[in-house]
Amino acid sequence: MNWQPKTIQIFRVNFPRLGVAAIIVLCVAGLSSSGWLKPFDLLLYDWGQKLANRPASENVLIIGIDDASLAEIGRWPWSRDYHARLLEKLHRASPKAIVLDIIFAEPDLQNPQSDQQLADTIGNAGNIFLPVYISQSLNGKQLLEVSPISQFASRAAGLGHVHYENDEDGVCRSVYLKEGLGEPSWPHIAVEVAAFLGQINLDQLPGERRLEQITLNTLKVQRDYRNQIPFSGANQRFVSVSYVDVLNGKISDELIKNKVIFVGATAAGLGDRVVTPTSSEEVTLNGVELNATIYQALVQHQFIHVISTKGYWLFTLLASLSITLISAFLAPRALML
Repeated sequence: MNWQPKTIQIFRVNFPRLGVAAIIVLCVAGLSSSGWLKPFDLLLYDWGQKLANRPASENVLIIGIDDASLAEIGRWPWSRDYHARLLEKLHRASPKAIVLDIIFAEPDLQNPQSDQQLADTIGNAGNIFLPVYISQSLNGKQLLEVSPISQFASRAAGLGHVHYENDEDGVCRSVYLKEGLGEPSWPHIAVEVAAFLGQINLDQLPGERRLEQITLNTLKVQRDYRNQIPFSGANQRFVSVSYVDVLNGKISDELIKNKVIFVGATAAGLGDRVVTPTSSEEVTLNGVELNATIYQALVQHQFIHVISTKGYWLFTLLASLSITLISAFLAPRALML
């Protein structure tokens, strides 16, 4: 007989607390919808990336166009004879694939023989990939797809874009696996390499799909298959060697054999410097390392996927319900916390 009054007393006492819980839930929902909490989301996301401290793959090798290479060979750009010689040395050591992250948008009119030599080297190797860029015209009013000259493009094993996505705070966290002007026709160069090696199925690419219909508009960049990039820790870098050391035969064939090789600029002031969640003021990522990171994430199925809108609100509803249920057993100060 004593249990009824006690039950009534509990609900009478805790109605104000339930009201406080409801107000908190409404505030959280409003802040979430407005986007005000996104900086905190990104901060927590970046902390999680640093704590993960993922190791860099031992199957990837970076060949950097570094300060030592520039000091010995000279100012950039170099004659294409050097690139042909480098690729010939690499080919003899039997790497799985080579990404030459250098744009060859125009022929070498002063030394056309070097173009032919490089084209022959690319064709003979059969596993060399070249980048495609989207850039602005000189007047800044038009976007252009910049591909390698046909002499190289026709001999390459594949072409792919090498763009990445920065968030509002200037930090790179994601990549679109397909991108292009008018339609997302170019796969990322990492996709091309992985497909060539039989490591992925092109019909089953991971990532967030576009919700809106793609309309053909050659003045607009269209993207699809967005993925969050899992970055290695600041102390977990890919094995990297100098371009000039490979050229001079100072790197053993064993280090090159069966590797996926990314060749690109690592010298200060040459090429992209990318700020990532695991970067510090002293350490940023260069573009060639970023491409290698995307390749590793793709073949190891490590891409991070953003929760869907339905999943997000379901989680929020469950969290709100939990607050409401436990509010009857908390003191007001504890409830606010």
